[in-house]
Amino acid sequence: MTQRLIFAVAVMVIGMTCPLYAGVMKRPRYVQCQSSLECMPGNCCTIGEVRFSIPQCQPLQEEGDVCRPSGHATLNTTLVYPDGTQVELTDVHIMLCPCSYGMTCDDGICRDPSQKRGFNHLMEEASIQDD
Repeated sequence: MTQRLIFAVAVMVIGMTCPLYAGVMKRPRYVQCQSSLECMPGNCCTIGEVRFSIPQCQPLQEEGDVCRPSGHATLNTTLVYPDGTQVELTDVHIMLCPCSYGMTCDDGICRDPSQKRGFNHLMEEASIQDD
């Protein structure tokens, strides 16, 4: 009798928790990544800012590309889509990947650190134009 009760409780607990795990664990085909670790080298996982955006792998920003001067904004969250699918995201970048390896974000543009513009770049440009 006790074994049947334990078995019944175990079946009931498993039955109640499986749907919760299934929504998070099973990823739909349209979701390309849940973390940048799943992307190829030189890429990162990004998500848009609009509702129901789909995470996808994008290339790192190259020299001259727009970047986020305030740093790499990443997100840890669980997305829920209209079909009820839940997808866990870990360290996913919002909108933009960071600058490529060896690059730095200067004034919102990815640049080689040796080409980084200082605060006096306007004065330097003005003196060149005066010559």
